Amino acid sequence: MHEGQFLKDFIEQKPIKVTKVVELTGIKRPTIYTHFNKQQLDTTIKGRYKDAIGIDWLDKKDLPVVGGSNAILLGEINYPEDESPYTDLGNGKYLMVVPLVPIRAQAGYIDHFEDSEYIESTFDKHYFTVDRQYRGKYMAFVVDGDSMDNDSKEAIVSGSIVTGRDIQRQHWRNKLHLHRFQDYIIVHKDNIVIKRITNHNVDKGIITCHSLNENKEKYPDFDLYLDDCLQILNIVNVTQVR
Repeated sequence: MHEGQFLKDFIEQKPIKVTKVVELTGIKRPTIYTHFNKQQLDTTIKGRYKDAIGIDWLDKKDLPVVGGSNAILLGEINYPEDESPYTDLGNGKYLMVVPLVPIRAQAGYIDHFEDSEYIESTFDKHYFTVDRQYRGKYMAFVVDGDSMDNDSKEAIVSGSIVTGRDIQRQHWRNKLHLHRFQDYIIVHKDNIVIKRITNHNVDKGIITCHSLNENKEKYPDFDLYLDDCLQILNIVNVTQVR
């Protein structure tokens, strides 16, 4: 469950709605959700929430579980420096927490991909379970179109959510690990594409992008100059739609 939804449900049980918190504090709704996604809350903001809600629950460790489910509690989320937050599920599994960029907001992400405050305040969160804590920064995107759909187990269908680990730009000077990771999220200056990279010409700074869809008249291979790319993420998780 998204922490923002948890907050909304919890407040409404009191009962006090998020819209009322907005009215009493003057804080915009996305900012409310953003601050409650963080372990460390600004003291002033924290005080304003407490005054508005009328209860001192932000410091409590025994927050209730909404609806009797295994909802993520605010205090359980770990926020390593310069890495994506995660929750230790205690059974050898970890729940990664990453920003989710919907299709309609991809142009905005291109303009603000380096603005962590914009990303935290604008996008909802996506959760996926892994068997160890993965290092690095991760982003999730909703897939648009069928260019990576070939009706196989490798297909990435439209509407799916792909999560990728950011490959820092200094590593682009070395050959990408195409034998280990084949599929990538490429944030180009003009658009965001989900492709299989089949070749990386290190000397020329060019990557060759391939679509899994077998209709090559519609989805031919093409080259991209790395100088025109803003961000490259290797895909580590695909949540398919049914």
